[in-house]
Amino acid sequence: MFFPLRSANDEKQLTENSIKAIVSIHSGPGIHNFSDKYAVLHLTLDDSTEENVTKHFTTVNSFVHEFRLRKENVLIHCLVGVSRSVCFCIAYLMTVTNLNYSNAMMFIKKKRLCANPNYGFRKQLGKFGEKLILEEKRLFFENFAKTQLDNLIELYNKDCLFANCLPLNDESNIITFLSILGYKKEEKEKDEKV
Repeated sequence: MFFPLRSANDEKQLTENSIKAIVSIHSGPGIHNFSDKYAVLHLTLDDSTEENVTKHFTTVNSFVHEFRLRKENVLIHCLVGVSRSVCFCIAYLMTVTNLNYSNAMMFIKKKRLCANPNYGFRKQLGKFGEKLILEEKRLFFENFAKTQLDNLIELYNKDCLFANCLPLNDESNIITFLSILGYKKEEKEKDEKV
């Protein structure tokens, strides 16, 4: 995943980074006219503490993950690359790894020192991590993992490698991860027989 706006304006940089999809988060008029070679998800959101970003987490997570499963790069951008885009990167990391909000924020901050979601976004991310994350992971798993379990585990391990979290390197860790998401080994075997 890549951000901020500067990258979105630079066709050469998009090409060099093999960007195939773009999440564009801003409230102004169409800032970009991306060429048809990019899949674009546009969210009209202000960088306001009152803005409800939580309701968009599932949509953005699914969009980003669809391309990552195909090993394609995604740009998430807003106007400055400090608050909105960072918020959605954190939500995605929380969903696909075992990082909580604080650890996901520290991970992003190491990569981008100016990362600083506004107070309202931070509150929503905290609540997302405390109350909504297991349901988000379950839905996420239902949408992606039944058909692409190996890719999901590979991406999870790759994300964990960079985020210093527990990788799924043996069957007991994988079964624990899947059981947290409500998926049982017998269901996988039954799905494979069909």
